[in-house]
Amino acid sequence: MTSYTSTKVGEQNAELHCMDISGCKMAFPESELRRILPAKLFDLYEQIRQRRDIELAKLEGLEECPFCDYKVVVDADFETDKLLRCQNEACLKVSCRKCKKEVGIFTKLCRAVLTLGV
Repeated sequence: MTSYTSTKVGEQNAELHCMDISGCKMAFPESELRRILPAKLFDLYEQIRQRRDIELAKLEGLEECPFCDYKVVVDADFETDKLLRCQNEACLKVSCRKCKKEVGIFTKLCRAVLTLGV
């Protein structure tokens, strides 16, 4: 099971179905996966599953940090708020919502950010 899950995780695929040659396509319950998989592998599986679920939800205004896995729904349109401020403690970068480049003291600013007077 660990090898099968490792392969699926490597393919960025969160669909873990029964491997029986009879053709069974039942999904494994999350509780069983948590019980039998090594913690690190289960965490990777969870990240991929969450990413898929967020993409499938097609949330309006969903923005993601270009430097980590942080995602947030932004209610303001781009003209009102051009910057994305990552809240991931390991990242905390500020980036342009349009070009996805980092905005900071030592970075070259894109035109969209320059119009802010930053």
